[in-house]
Amino acid sequence: MAQRKTAKVFILDTNVILHDATCINQFQEHDVIIPLTVIEELDFFKRGSQVINLNAREFARMLDAMDSIALFNGGVPLGKGRGKVRILIPRGINDEIKFLFKEDTPDHRILSVASEVNKKNGKKRPVVLI
Repeated sequence: MAQRKTAKVFILDTNVILHDATCINQFQEHDVIIPLTVIEELDFFKRGSQVINLNAREFARMLDAMDSIALFNGGVPLGKGRGKVRILIPRGINDEIKFLFKEDTPDHRILSVASEVNKKNGKKRPVVLI
């Protein structure tokens, strides 16, 4: 009997979206979490005519087309047999990240989200920050 793969949780960094506006469609059965910090960072890239600026705008339009309440509360399904995408609002930087890095930067907030999601998941599902 074939063994079923365990669905993973992918946490996206801003650069992934800036280089591929359709990236959330690439994760098959896996769930995708977008930290609110990433959404905030994308806002800075919406102006301009470079590819990353176009991708920031396209991604924002894609999210705007989704159910915003569901995005913040459990996630929006990406299709039959596929995972969900959701936006996660962090509760600040966790103590481990504060201890390691001292300052509050967007990258540290994203790392903190990954750390917290990993703690909540325990060993049920792998958490991958990309």
